[in-house]
Amino acid sequence: MKPVDVGRPVIRPPEQKAPPPGAPDKDKQKREPKTPVAPKKGKSASDSFEELHWAAGEKGELEKALKAQAEHAEKDKQRLWQERMKSQEDEDALEQARRAHEEARRRQEER
Repeated sequence: MKPVDVGRPVIRPPEQKAPPPGAPDKDKQKREPKTPVAPKKGKSASDSFEELHWAAGEKGELEKALKAQAEHAEKDKQRLWQERMKSQEDEDALEQARRAHEEARRRQEER
């Protein structure tokens, strides 16, 4: 019979408990990137193509949305500029009318 070494404690790896049935798997909770870098192993070419096609569609939609947003911002900018110019023109017209009225009143007072 072999002698048992009782002087050193036995270190065992901690037991991993399986998640209870029905519990969400942590790996499944992680979101896959919208644009895959490379096809994953074990996927068919058709699956990879569908993922790339989906990602391209998402990219296209994002680009369309950004373009529409930029166009909207440009239209707003032009509209504001036109409003400022009209406001300035109105102010200039009022100032010109005020000066003409003041000039006419001053001439009448001189008589």
